[in-house]
Amino acid sequence: MEAEDMDMTMIGATYNVNESMSISGSQTTYGENGFNVGSASMGGFDNSGSLGYLGADDVNLAIGGAYAMGDFTLGATMNTITNEASDDDREVMHISAGYTMSANANLSLSMATDTKGDTETNYMWITLNVMP
Repeated sequence: MEAEDMDMTMIGATYNVNESMSISGSQTTYGENGFNVGSASMGGFDNSGSLGYLGADDVNLAIGGAYAMGDFTLGATMNTITNEASDDDREVMHISAGYTMSANANLSLSMATDTKGDTETNYMWITLNVMP
């Protein structure tokens, strides 16, 4: 079985406005065969809690910001996904609020709104990270 040639390129930058606030931007482009590593578990918000891999020839322009207030964090990212080959454009807004409970644990609440064509899908999830 021959492996398929896949490619993805991401260019991004983050600017720390001050010690509590940062803004970031990135552009991710996918090749004509897309990019999908099955072992990475990047199936989208309903599977992985992230945007996941996009389709062939997709371009994602993401602009976001984060703000920390002691143990609390707030973040928002707007993704504009375009595809010249299929005119299958979509926008994904992802917001999150987090709380650091201790040096070993944090809790966050996230919400994403994904508009694809005339369909809008909303996701909401809670994540608890516990580190030994």
